[in-house]
Amino acid sequence: MWEGQRAALGGELRLLMPDLPGFGESRLEGCGVGPSVEACAECLRAGSGRAVVIGLSYGGWVAALLAAKYPELVAGLAISGVRPNLPRSLAVLQAAAFRVMPTGQLTRGKPVSRAALKLEKRNLIEASLELPGIDLMSSLQQITAPTVVFAPSRDWFVRRQAAQVAAAIPGAGLTPVPDAGHLWTERQPAPLTECIRTLANAAQT
Repeated sequence: MWEGQRAALGGELRLLMPDLPGFGESRLEGCGVGPSVEACAECLRAGSGRAVVIGLSYGGWVAALLAAKYPELVAGLAISGVRPNLPRSLAVLQAAAFRVMPTGQLTRGKPVSRAALKLEKRNLIEASLELPGIDLMSSLQQITAPTVVFAPSRDWFVRRQAAQVAAAIPGAGLTPVPDAGHLWTERQPAPLTECIRTLANAAQT
């Protein structure tokens, strides 16, 4: 999902693009927001240390919690598709959508066993149902890194909460993305690419 950023920034920045536990090529690992935060922190410690951290949707929750818990690792933050509190009813609706989704959509063009795909689908369902239990607001208020919150205009899932998320993070900026839905970065990579470049340049000065 980050190929646009890899193509644009791979020659100028060191990019780390880990699969979160339970998804992609890490689909056989146990999933969960907590384990994902710790896995990303470990990845950063093993790499170059402080980094500009990007998160979209579920990854946005992980990125925000990482920035709040480990500020020494996060030089800048950009998130999209998160909301400070998620109603249980909405999470159940999202989980139901994942239940009827064909498992073949998770292959990403690579040969994967049916059992592994079924496991990842189950992880998506569990991830959806975990989010209502997370108090994101208190973590947002602890973030100290320079932060950009994107507001895709057609993201029905969070579009009314993007401004609230930005307001909760000290000094955060709110960046509208016209005609964009929840998973907008693949079709419109340029706004995120420029944001990463700006945050990275600021971190180096």
